[in-house]
Amino acid sequence: MEQKYLQQIEQPESKKKDKRLRWVVVIVITLVAAIIAVAFGITCYQVKKNEEAVKIRKQQEQATEEEIRRRNEYSKKLEQVTYTMLSGAADAESCCNLIRQVWSNAIYEKKDNATDKYTKPNGYFVADFNDALDNLYEDSDFQEQVNNIRENQEIVRSLIKELVNPQEEFKEAYEILVECYDTYLVFTKMAVNPSGSLNTFTDDFDDADTKFMHCYDRMGIYLPDTK
Repeated sequence: MEQKYLQQIEQPESKKKDKRLRWVVVIVITLVAAIIAVAFGITCYQVKKNEEAVKIRKQQEQATEEEIRRRNEYSKKLEQVTYTMLSGAADAESCCNLIRQVWSNAIYEKKDNATDKYTKPNGYFVADFNDALDNLYEDSDFQEQVNNIRENQEIVRSLIKELVNPQEEFKEAYEILVECYDTYLVFTKMAVNPSGSLNTFTDDFDDADTKFMHCYDRMGIYLPDTK
């Protein structure tokens, strides 16, 4: 009887131990699962954070590249329009010099191999200097020069339109460019359609020539060194 009684007493204690063990196992498994879940969450967060950082960096790099591209493109157009104006101004200078020469030689009846075919087409000086200028503008070679100047004006006008609203670093250059353009227009229009008297034409020509070259020299600091 005593042996059976001991077995009956010990049996509940064993069940308690088993029950505690199961709880310990459950707690351990729960903790491990929680730790794994937290670790997984941290890893996912870090991966997402890194992906966002990479995305932001790429966006910044793209923005920087776009800014550099726009800056280089503006700089090239600035250079292009400046040299295009210089070319047109050089042609206008050549035409205006010939216009002034024909005008003066017709008035003062001065012989000159460069102007005789306009001032004295039949061997005699024309009665009116306007006739000499008409002869000049009817000359095919001179007409081609004038047409080239007109085409140059259209190209410059188109390029100028593309340069409005400059970036901060180009604002000063753009202001000087506009000054050059205003003088360029005066200069080239004198070659296309001269007006006034010989004296006023000469004064306006000299003034436009000087002003344009002054503006061009100022633009030089914003253009690449071609030397």
